[in-house]
Amino acid sequence: MNFHVDKKGAKNQYTAVVNIHIVKYTEKGKSFCLYAWDSVSKKVVFDNCFDSFVPAISACVDAIKNTVDDMLKAADFIAAIVILAALVIALVSLLTGLAAVAV
Repeated sequence: MNFHVDKKGAKNQYTAVVNIHIVKYTEKGKSFCLYAWDSVSKKVVFDNCFDSFVPAISACVDAIKNTVDDMLKAADFIAAIVILAALVIALVSLLTGLAAVAV
């Protein structure tokens, strides 16, 4: 899954602000692992394994939220609402897709 936010500039040009790639993987002895990497900052946002998907999703959501918090503080009110809505939609899609895989 990929979650990204772009900033619109002059002449309909866009600059990537954050581009988080979220991947589910398995590791010996654990049933559910998530890895999230931001290709804009070139930093790992989250990389942990859990015994079940509910705590994994919760921890990953918190890590992503912390990553975009500074961006939201700098954004105007309308942009903050749009970014939060997009994040919620992306994470609901992730939860739905990963839950189906985990069952």
